[in-house]
Amino acid sequence: MSSSPFELFRRNLKPLMVLLTLLALFSFVVLPSVAMYQQRAAGMSGTDTKLASYDGGTFESGKVSYFTRSHFLTLQFLRQLADITISRGGSPRVSNFQYNEQQQQIVSIGINDNPGDQASVRTMMFATEAKKAGLDLDDTAIRTWLNAFTDGRLSDAEINGVLQQSTRGQLGQFQLYEQLRTQLLSETFQRKAMSGLAVEGRPIVPPAQQWELFLRLNRNAVADAVAVNVSDFVAKTSDKPSGEAIRRMYEEGKERFPDERSSDPAFRRPYVADFEYLAGSLDEFIDREVATISEETLRAEYERRLAGGDFQMPQLPDDAPLGDDPVDDEPPMQTEPGEPADADAPALNAPAEPEAPADPAAATETPAEPAVPADSPSEPAAPAEPATPAETETPAESPAEPESPAERESPAEPESPAEPATPAEPETPAEPDSPQPSDEDSGAVVSDFATRLVTARAQEPSDEPAPAADEPADEPAPAEPADEPAAPADEPAAPADEPDAPSEPATPAETPAPADEPTDAPAEPAEPVEPAEPATPPAPDEPAPASPEEPSDPSAPAEPTEPAEPTEPTEPTEPKNRPFEDVRDEIARQLALPPASEKLDQAITEVDRVMRSFFNARAIAGTDESKIPARPNLAELAESLGMTYTKTGLIDARQLQDQEIVRSFGVGSGMQRGNSFLQTMYIDQPPLFAPLRTVDDQGGVSFVSWKTEERAASIPTLEEANDEVVVAIRLAEARKLARAEADKMAAAFNKSAKPLRELVPESQSAQLFESVGPFSWMTSFGFGMQATMGEVPGLDNVGEAFMRQVFNGERDKWGVAPNAPETVFYVVRPTEFSPSTEELYARFTQLLQRFQANSLAVEEAVRLRDGFYEALDKRVGFKWNESALP
Repeated sequence: MSSSPFELFRRNLKPLMVLLTLLALFSFVVLPSVAMYQQRAAGMSGTDTKLASYDGGTFESGKVSYFTRSHFLTLQFLRQLADITISRGGSPRVSNFQYNEQQQQIVSIGINDNPGDQASVRTMMFATEAKKAGLDLDDTAIRTWLNAFTDGRLSDAEINGVLQQSTRGQLGQFQLYEQLRTQLLSETFQRKAMSGLAVEGRPIVPPAQQWELFLRLNRNAVADAVAVNVSDFVAKTSDKPSGEAIRRMYEEGKERFPDERSSDPAFRRPYVADFEYLAGSLDEFIDREVATISEETLRAEYERRLAGGDFQMPQLPDDAPLGDDPVDDEPPMQTEPGEPADADAPALNAPAEPEAPADPAAATETPAEPAVPADSPSEPAAPAEPATPAETETPAESPAEPESPAERESPAEPESPAEPATPAEPETPAEPDSPQPSDEDSGAVVSDFATRLVTARAQEPSDEPAPAADEPADEPAPAEPADEPAAPADEPAAPADEPDAPSEPATPAETPAPADEPTDAPAEPAEPVEPAEPATPPAPDEPAPASPEEPSDPSAPAEPTEPAEPTEPTEPTEPKNRPFEDVRDEIARQLALPPASEKLDQAITEVDRVMRSFFNARAIAGTDESKIPARPNLAELAESLGMTYTKTGLIDARQLQDQEIVRSFGVGSGMQRGNSFLQTMYIDQPPLFAPLRTVDDQGGVSFVSWKTEERAASIPTLEEANDEVVVAIRLAEARKLARAEADKMAAAFNKSAKPLRELVPESQSAQLFESVGPFSWMTSFGFGMQATMGEVPGLDNVGEAFMRQVFNGERDKWGVAPNAPETVFYVVRPTEFSPSTEELYARFTQLLQRFQANSLAVEEAVRLRDGFYEALDKRVGFKWNESALP
């Protein structure tokens, strides 16, 4: 007989399996329910605090905390369930579930995903109201919802397994179903509140409302206004209101926090705290460090950096070509679009020489004349062909066209300067000498520009434009003229630095040499030199064409002239450097920055060490005040370290805006900054005397601060708030008097035709605002940005009532509207609206404009929803227990 324990197990297999199954069921189903029941009972058995009350009962802190914990566990379960569903190729098919495919992240889980005690109170309240309205969900509906959530990818057993795993057995199926039932009923009730206002989170905007909201963003107004201050009428009210009036005003505002944009009475005390902080400015540390640097050190650093190439001033080319070219470039762009070449030549000539008045006339004539040069090339056989390659270029030489292109005698007529004579083939060498002074000043520069123009107009036959500008008469072979322009183009291109790069302007004395060349060829070599000149005076250009074949030859001699150009680039022999006096402060600050930053860090570290030592000692001492060390004197510490000390006194979050530390942020991890000082101190609320380091990056200031005293938000008693209540009563009476005065002024203004300044008494001239604006009702800083109330220059804190009076009122008709807190009543009239209705209609047709207007509808829908909830609270008598809220 075997004594193995496995033998015993085999003999009793069935009973043991039944036992183990029952044990598993007890462990995974019964025990979690019992544990949660015990936790709930334990929480409710202790001292429960009432968080809120309503006509049907109260919401106790124990019950609310239990619901919040169940809500948190349910969210854990649903997130894991969604991940498994998506990993299996499914997608939760329930409302409000959103998943970001790109980031592979769940955006919305399908129910409220922000657990909290206040949210739990609202959820239970809305679920109760849904049941009162006849809505309910049984277990079958919950299972159906879970199956839709898993997209049918998980069985009921698998869902239960995920529940046990994700919550570690802390949430059973019964609790899960109760939580989902409450959440879904609450969601259903809230959707009811938004019914007719939005669909799938997007507001429903009728066309008329869309147009109205569009006008709020896009319509501008200019207005005149006269201010009537409420404070001027307070003295006319009673300083001893009745007891009943005081009690009524106190009850109205005792639970409301003060709001600078509201006229409602508000006496509730906000959370206030007293802070001490030390500030270290990097600029101040740098200034102190700069004072310690000697002049010799600064000059030595200047010389060292100068040798390394620093402080060099930018170099520019010669002013002459740069100054002339732009001027010459503009006319061609303004010439006739149909004939660019024609327009270019006259334009070039006009600025280049005083003969401009004659040239423009020629230019205007040339457009009609191009055919004439082509037909009239009786003497110069060449003109006909250049005109054919690019007739547009003939206008470039239009000066020669003035009804006399057929003969060389006529050129002299249109060209008042001696240049017309130059075109004469035999006389060219002699005559250029006389006009050379003008050619050097303008001809070379214009020829340079002409070559640039040729390259700029490459889209037209590149070969043709150039010949037309330089060789209008080169008929023998259009191809050669095309080459010619290339040569001149090269010549002036280099002369860009040197306006006189063309052969003639380079050296007036050399003109005879070109003249000799023409002698070798039939007096035409002289023309190659002229091609540059003709560019300047249009008339010379046409006569010059007498010999189109030689331009190629002159191009060769012209090239040697280019070497002269390199001489100009060599002019800036030495780079100009910024003088020491101009960069002294810059060098000093750069030298002082590293040691100043190090000293600032050391000072901040020392302050933090002193403050943290006191905080730790105080925490260790606990309630034994005898063991708490003396508080450090931060004012003396700041003075010794070169920092500034500030004590704020008890201030709330609004008053903190006046302190420089409000712009600082904590030191975050990596490249991210931490929370702002305001959020840390007023929302997170660290313990007293806990040091906090923050930095204002824009201002370059580092802070170390702590909180020395605090007072929680509270509702004051009538005795404590008596003075504030009396002030509120008197302000309410003064508003009535101010409104009556404003109405009286508006009526008088509407009846009178006098100028506004005559209607306003001299004593109130400071309250007159004429032609303020333009301003819009709402202002948006970009797509997706929340729109805010428009700002009216000079007026104080205007609000919805003021904008409605201006934009809905009649033009030039006076009306009355208060500012947001009703501290001022404005007698106002709109005097101008813009843009026109037609332009607004055109903008409204754009989808983006309408979409931006729809963003305002979201705010409208939210206001309506909040109004629904406020009405619900009044109907059921719902009230928060302010003293129990955090």
